Amino acid sequence: MFRKLFFILLLSVGFLGATYSTAGVILVSGDSNTTDDLGTAGDEDTFFTNILGGGTSVAVLDFTNGGFGSASNTDTEINNYYNSLGGVSSSLIAGSVTAASLSGVDLFVAATPDDNFSASEILAMSNFLSSNGTIFFLGENNNAVFTTANNAINQALGGRGSSISLISGALSGSG
Repeated sequence: MFRKLFFILLLSVGFLGATYSTAGVILVSGDSNTTDDLGTAGDEDTFFTNILGGGTSVAVLDFTNGGFGSASNTDTEINNYYNSLGGVSSSLIAGSVTAASLSGVDLFVAATPDDNFSASEILAMSNFLSSNGTIFFLGENNNAVFTTANNAINQALGGRGSSISLISGALSGSG
């Protein structure tokens, strides 16, 4: 379990923007498999709890396929995990990310999003960051199945003025 976490590219980024004053944090992972053992009292649980920090409210982007096909339930696993923590409330965001859907939320999680984020969604996320929110993007290896998800994350990062991105191509071998 810990080995998977070791291979995560986790970046804490303060983004600069001409019209935004960001105080929040964006975390980016190139491996959404960190959710595989979530809820089993292992390293993944510690990792996801640490991402929440002292927060008590989570919003998880609901997706239809998340790059995994219809068998995936990564969004539900993340949502259920946070709801299992005492004093924490988590909900799924279906549809567009808006200021209303992020209102009162401490952590927004988007694992392998289905589509690019619109300009209004990026603005909502920017305002969320300005209010000390935390965003956690989870991408995946960049084969054809995950290209859309990784592009959506890169587009959102670029929309905030970041030069950071999930790189094209997958790591080969066993890790």
